[in-house]
Amino acid sequence: MKITMVSLCMLLFPVLVWAGTLRDDFSDGNFDGWTLISFVEDGGQCTVEKGKLVITRFSDWSCGCVIGEEDWKDYSIEFDATLHQKIGTWSLIAMGLHLKGNAQQWRNAWMSYGFRPEGIGAYIVAYDHPNFLQDVMKPMPFEIGKTCHLKGVVSGNKYQLYIDNELALQIQENRFPSGKVRLDANGAVVSFDNVAITGDEVPDKYLSVKPRGKLSIVWARLKTL
Repeated sequence: MKITMVSLCMLLFPVLVWAGTLRDDFSDGNFDGWTLISFVEDGGQCTVEKGKLVITRFSDWSCGCVIGEEDWKDYSIEFDATLHQKIGTWSLIAMGLHLKGNAQQWRNAWMSYGFRPEGIGAYIVAYDHPNFLQDVMKPMPFEIGKTCHLKGVVSGNKYQLYIDNELALQIQENRFPSGKVRLDANGAVVSFDNVAITGDEVPDKYLSVKPRGKLSIVWARLKTL
């Protein structure tokens, strides 16, 4: 029996699934594609300054930018970030994975690094407003003004936080099956750069359209049959 090229392609198609990567280095001077969300009404702002996303939060609550779709499941987000000014008792670089809801009612796996009353270090909170379902912490040194590299990974029900390429914390949580991504500042001025989100449901897209004189990563794939 002859197998036509069409039939062969149909047989191979299920294994040729490529993860997409959504990237933004804010070199175009805006944060188009992201949605600003402030989780309380007492202030927060988001700007792009010198090719970096700058989120300012004037209280201990979070203010951030959200991107993605509610059906995103397994993915990672990584970025460079600097906490420039400590404002609140909760003063953190943060991100949310599997975010669902709005500014009044939301839930996500919330990962952060910086200052809390409990101590200085890394945190993962499983949060379903207004309840902390899980809250784990690892003491770690933190320096205001120093750029660090953060990465959050979700695979199935496992959530991992990496800081400067070292695994800091991980939890298992079954109540957040999918959701969007958010970048946050808590009680601080935080800048973000070189954001990369990778996952099967994530589109291949570069949100910044203007080049600038800094190191960039070229993403390419070689597909052969």
